[in-house]
Amino acid sequence: MSELKAFNRSRHLYHATCPPIATPDLQDFHSQMLLQIERNLDGDDGACPGGLLDGLGTLGKTTILKHLGKRFEQQFIENYPAEDAEQQDLVIPVAIVTMTSGASPKDLSLSLARYYDLVLPDNTKSITRTDITAAVIRAAHLHQTKLILVDEAHFIDMRTDAGQLANNHFKQLMNDTGATFVFAGIDCKGSGLLTEGLNNPRKSQIGGRLMYRAITPMTLDSEAWTGVLTDIEKLLVLGNLPAGTLHVGLRDYLYARTGGSIGSLMNLIRKAARVAVDSETETITETMLSNIALDHNAEMGREARTPNVSRNRTTSGRKATSEETTGGAKS
Repeated sequence: MSELKAFNRSRHLYHATCPPIATPDLQDFHSQMLLQIERNLDGDDGACPGGLLDGLGTLGKTTILKHLGKRFEQQFIENYPAEDAEQQDLVIPVAIVTMTSGASPKDLSLSLARYYDLVLPDNTKSITRTDITAAVIRAAHLHQTKLILVDEAHFIDMRTDAGQLANNHFKQLMNDTGATFVFAGIDCKGSGLLTEGLNNPRKSQIGGRLMYRAITPMTLDSEAWTGVLTDIEKLLVLGNLPAGTLHVGLRDYLYARTGGSIGSLMNLIRKAARVAVDSETETITETMLSNIALDHNAEMGREARTPNVSRNRTTSGRKATSEETTGGAKS
């Protein structure tokens, strides 16, 4: 592989995996939850208060959740190093489980058991829910797990028997592991998670244990939208990207395409960066972006948003070259 190809390959990997953008939602949720987790580490009777991140898809909930885990893990290892350095690898401050539709309490415990790499029989039907849950609780204490993240929490649907069983199981784990639980999902409030399906929300244990944060798309005229575009532009490693390309020249167009969704925005920019590198134009233009398809929800809302922006503007007031228009199917 030539040096240029290796360099371009490294840029593709960097753009695909660059650090998450510190949106106001990410900063606020992390600040609030890290404060709560640190408070929980001081010790208290009963289950530790946790959090719930709610919102539509493509708003970055999973990114916010996982980056919270990464930040806390780094802080915990720095602040509470193992007394025996050789035992440091046994410390697992954060665990994560992803909910699936209809998951039973045993399924949830098995997911955590696999996360801890516990030895399981080939046929897991031979082990009881009680036994595997007890093993998970022991592992959480042994490995000093202080934060457990639960993604796709909308599958804890209190309108179903499976959802009610999962809810009760998580309450047991909250009580017995001593860890802080943070959930993320789509319309979790609508699933009845916070009320546990009760007519009187004040009677809900979960509602009394979780700090609730709903995130919404950024608005076009907000400082958040301009700031996010500015931060993304700083991350891009392209040789011919004029300052202000995204947050000035393409600000309105990018909003028309994504509706202020950070997930759709990052997907669009990452693909555009790949086209810019492969086409050797080293820049991003509106014409290029118009040839890159996005997720169904973003495309459905595009027509309604488009009249509010100019369809003829390019990044720097010049026409895009034919090379800049290649690299994607028309959306």
